[in-house]
Amino acid sequence: MSKPTDTLRLLRDLQETSVVIRDIQRKATEVLQRIADSEANVGDRLANAAIAAGMPPNRAFDYAEEYAAVLGKAQSNIVALSGAAGDLKVELDTLIHIATVVPHRCPNHGVSGGSRVLALG
Repeated sequence: MSKPTDTLRLLRDLQETSVVIRDIQRKATEVLQRIADSEANVGDRLANAAIAAGMPPNRAFDYAEEYAAVLGKAQSNIVALSGAAGDLKVELDTLIHIATVVPHRCPNHGVSGGSRVLALG
């Protein structure tokens, strides 16, 4: 059976999840910036370093091309992740608002820990 603390627990879980999502979005933005800052000729530098270490040039440049292709996919996925995280953050903030406001607008709410809450049925 539900207890008034269920509402507080739900609200706390929503708030914690919102913070995690915000951190993921911030980290994704940082990673994109680092990629942009270091992207210039990384593939060529990687290939040249491999050649200098004794790898055949054609193989080194194949790896550089593969690196560039995977990097492009990674950037696209990070952009998509950041966008989805932003959308999710907005939705979580809306859920937090609703979970906070509803008990205050109900005439027969309960109180737990000094906060108005509802028993989730």
